[in-house]
Amino acid sequence: MKNEKLLFAKVIKQFEYKVDIRTAFDDFLTMSICAFGRNPATGLSYDEELYLQTIAKYKNDPLRFEFSNLLACLENEMTERMDSDSGYDVLGEFYEEHLPRKGLSQFFTPWPICTFMAKCSIEETLKTDNRNKPLRILDPACGSGRMLMATSRIAGPYENYFGVDIDHTCVKITALNWFLSGLFKMEVMHGNALFIDV
Repeated sequence: MKNEKLLFAKVIKQFEYKVDIRTAFDDFLTMSICAFGRNPATGLSYDEELYLQTIAKYKNDPLRFEFSNLLACLENEMTERMDSDSGYDVLGEFYEEHLPRKGLSQFFTPWPICTFMAKCSIEETLKTDNRNKPLRILDPACGSGRMLMATSRIAGPYENYFGVDIDHTCVKITALNWFLSGLFKMEVMHGNALFIDV
């Protein structure tokens, strides 16, 4: 019998019987971001305390071992879908489908439209021969970071990418999505792009 492929959505759904799925999803994002932010001088995460505080909620629960499995599933799914026309925003798709707030739903721009908009907005700029510095590309309502992920497939990973979103969970989704997509010249900020306090 063939092994059933483990998908991110299927693995994280195990949590919904013990904790709020939104909390488990947010905890997964927090711990993943902490795990990738390693301080070379100490060998520990820059956010070691936050990581330990987050995982402590699952101290006596066997589900604590599923967080590393979730990250592996996410990475595999994103890699398998990297060249697909439907995109590889696994986190954004899960968030849209499974985590709507009461009375509110959040929808991100579909991947084909993101690709079309990216081509329309930067393709001519990229053809310019006299560019002597990287482009600075901003999405002021970045959601899951999908628009800039699609843009990076056209412009490449060496441009500077910036995102802002009012939803803290979306900021975490964007940071993890971009990191796993190879976008290291990026910054994402939690805030309202229309009313930024300086």
